Amino acid sequence: MPAHRVPLMLMIEVTRMICPKCGKTWNESHEMIGTASIHMSVDVQDLILFDLMDKKSVKATSEKNGPSAYMASKVLDRAILDVRYLPSTLCIDEFKANTDEGKMAVAIADGGSGFLVEILPQLTSKCIGRFFGGFDARERRSVRFWCCDMSPMFIRAYKRWCPGAALCIDRFHVVKLVTDAFSDVRRRVQRDESLPEALRKEIRKAWKLFLMRPEELERIDLEYAEQLAVNRATLTPALDLTEEEIAELSFLKPREARVAKAGRLLEADPDLKCAYELMHLFRDWSDMGWCAEKRDSLAKWTSLAARSGIPEMRRAAKTLRRNREGVLDGYKRALTNAAAEDNMTRIQTRGCPKQPALPPGTQGSGDDRLPDIAQDRRGPR
Repeated sequence: MPAHRVPLMLMIEVTRMICPKCGKTWNESHEMIGTASIHMSVDVQDLILFDLMDKKSVKATSEKNGPSAYMASKVLDRAILDVRYLPSTLCIDEFKANTDEGKMAVAIADGGSGFLVEILPQLTSKCIGRFFGGFDARERRSVRFWCCDMSPMFIRAYKRWCPGAALCIDRFHVVKLVTDAFSDVRRRVQRDESLPEALRKEIRKAWKLFLMRPEELERIDLEYAEQLAVNRATLTPALDLTEEEIAELSFLKPREARVAKAGRLLEADPDLKCAYELMHLFRDWSDMGWCAEKRDSLAKWTSLAARSGIPEMRRAAKTLRRNREGVLDGYKRALTNAAAEDNMTRIQTRGCPKQPALPPGTQGSGDDRLPDIAQDRRGPR
């Protein structure tokens, strides 16, 4: 690689065309000139595209290849996905679109590269089937891992179109299922009119307290006690305060310990206390690394939740049992639905992300290249 670069200018004559009827003008096309600008060659445009595909910033790409950041942005704006393919790690998720075709849409992304493969305008089995039905059996067999949440529609699509792939259910949605079940129990308890109104208000306001782990609550209590002792030791001698005056200052009065408050509120209802213990037991199971005992531990938890008699926790246990293999595969293979979630967030906050084109033969996901047939045809919109 040369130690320095020499500026080079290439002069190409291009004919300017004009329509005699409407007066519209345009430049004659030339195979060496890129589509983004007549001041940029195809080779430079391709270099910019490959750098952007490598997730380099527009500024870094501009400094490396020569054209200004504005010209690099024009290349990015004009880039389109011209090759349809199914990635080896397929991530699928729904998001709010509120379009003319429906209020929910579907994002399909490549879990290996994070690339947005397709956006389906409707969250329906027919729309999903139309997309996957446009690929033949060979292309669908290229999908090795199917990452999604526990939506029955996505799981039915997996069984219908890519049954040979491994179903990996996102861990975030697994934990969220159990957490939401506990939150439903808490809401039911706080609506129980047999409890004092003041206690029900405390339970409603303490929802963040319940979601924090007991060891985190202990850490907060310890830090608060240390800070309170420092404040008392510093201010009491300096201001010559009596105990009665200290009691009137809120920032010097000891508050109820978070651990004690959570325990007191949980005693208000046996279902609330049992659901709380089940939730944190499951979160401990989720944090545990993959091992042979993880399958047995999940079976024990679902059995405990089913025998608890709490309707919300029993429903969560039933859902986990129905999707047990997908849940365990998600933990075992450490695969998540993050690629689809990330693209979904970008679409909702900044519109559809503009992405560089994938030239035929480039890598699609991980070390797997695009199927050969994808180089000769386009998949469905």
